[in-house]
Amino acid sequence: MGIDFVDEPDEWMDEWMHQVNENTDYHETGEGWGVDFNGNYIFRVNPGDSPMEEPITNFAEVSDGAVHSVENVDPDEIEEYDYGFIYEGSYDSWKQLIHGEIGPIDGLMSGAFDVVGDMQLMLQYTDGASTLASAANQVDTEFPY
Repeated sequence: MGIDFVDEPDEWMDEWMHQVNENTDYHETGEGWGVDFNGNYIFRVNPGDSPMEEPITNFAEVSDGAVHSVENVDPDEIEEYDYGFIYEGSYDSWKQLIHGEIGPIDGLMSGAFDVVGDMQLMLQYTDGASTLASAANQVDTEFPY
């Protein structure tokens, strides 16, 4: 049985971090990310059409080919975190990303996801972003909706 994406966000993020850090591809594709700029992320899952009552919001400290820490955070307190990017989309869009049906950059270009932060930097590291998404595909995930 997988990790419940909605009810177990800390466990899900811990496993995602483990998958990223075990993936030697990310050590290469993420090399340089967050060096001389803030590469930390807020990942926000907005309810969209799902029955979720509030967003799921996670902070990930990411730099130079590794995820150093992850934490589920109160959506109203993100300003307390040192992040350079917010990557957000609806519950259904995240479900598609985690299932590998849409990529992180394709999702941005199609409007399924939005980013706050330097888009040019993200585009320079498209292989790294794809590897982060691939790690999400490796997490045994249960979606309640």
